[in-house]
Amino acid sequence: MKIIFSDETAPVWEKVDVRLEGLRPASSVKLTAEMEDALGKTFRSWAKFVSDDRGCVDLADAVPEDGTYSGADPHGMFWSMELVNVPELTLDNTDAPLYMRFTAEQDGSSATRTLKRLLVADGVTVSKVGDYGLVAEYYRPPTDTMLSNIIVFGGSGGGMDGGRELARFFSGHGFGALALAYFGLPGLDFNLVRIPLEIIENAIKYLRGRSDAIPEKTGISGISRGGEFSLLCGSMISEIRAVAALTPSPILWESEDIFNKAPSFSYRGREFPFVECDFSGLYDDMEKGRPHAAAPVYARAMQKKAECERAMIEMEKTNGPVLMVSGKDDLIWPAYELCLLAEVRFKNRGFSHYYKHVSLESVGHRVFATGFFPTNYEYSSGRVTQKDGRLTGSQGHKLLIGGNPRDNALGQQRTRDELVSFFKDAALF
Repeated sequence: MKIIFSDETAPVWEKVDVRLEGLRPASSVKLTAEMEDALGKTFRSWAKFVSDDRGCVDLADAVPEDGTYSGADPHGMFWSMELVNVPELTLDNTDAPLYMRFTAEQDGSSATRTLKRLLVADGVTVSKVGDYGLVAEYYRPPTDTMLSNIIVFGGSGGGMDGGRELARFFSGHGFGALALAYFGLPGLDFNLVRIPLEIIENAIKYLRGRSDAIPEKTGISGISRGGEFSLLCGSMISEIRAVAALTPSPILWESEDIFNKAPSFSYRGREFPFVECDFSGLYDDMEKGRPHAAAPVYARAMQKKAECERAMIEMEKTNGPVLMVSGKDDLIWPAYELCLLAEVRFKNRGFSHYYKHVSLESVGHRVFATGFFPTNYEYSSGRVTQKDGRLTGSQGHKLLIGGNPRDNALGQQRTRDELVSFFKDAALF
């Protein structure tokens, strides 16, 4: 009995075919996959199959009799992994490779083989960037040619994690990628409050100062509140020539400090208008750690039409094409409906460039992952901050993300394909 991979070492975004051979024909076999991250968290998936008349099982078309996923799916063993030894399903966000150990068992015999999964493609170099006060990391692909660059960042979780996820992916597809933290790390604001767009201008200065950069080919991509930020930056900074906003909002919302109603962003001393939300109905769930959905809060706030219109980003001023991706079952905020508003604005204001809204059926808030990762989780957790016994941030609680494991995994794959197509074709990068 043997386990065969189409590639034993592969980036996490690349498809890997898995086959079992040398089995007893037309008989049951159990396949288990186990993976451990750098923090010692263990993830596991399993499935029982019936071998064909040749004693083979090809995961591309084999239907499990039982297991952590159902139906034929070549990557079911990847996305259906469940956390074994700690309660919260999150991968440690380092650049270190992941090792996925497959074990096949039949009639008391077994075979084991390990797949090496690269988070950073071979040859990509990562360097810390502190120029112009930035807190960033630059991911450079292995090439002698001049580079198009994409500035990337995450959402309300702050820090560098969301940017790193995007930077790994883009650098693996030939782009220079600057993973940028804009709050939540030492040297930056703790919360998403009055974040200056000058951070992005400084990122552009850094990229334009690189001898290997093509200055006129600078794009931007952000996730969630970072998607909102990327749409805003694109509308205000002409050097940005393409915008990919993932689960974004064209409306500017209040800061993440829910007890201090303030704008999230500023530019050259100007504070942008924003829409306030009433999160009071969620406080009890937040403080007691109960999973909850925030999307209804934003949906109610969207009924304040005049406020929303004042806080609408002037996206028609963007100096290049725009891609938006939303999940129709997003429970963190109504990204699909928000993107529909953006579409209307692009159309009514005569936007002169290409724009596209990719809406994903039965997919929640997590529309992007660097590769084929576990999606067997219902909520996203952030940090909790308290002051005088009160919750002082809208993070640190169990936010339901929506969707379901299979469709979220398929949606993430679609998003990755759309991102590459957009920056290589639509944006003429």
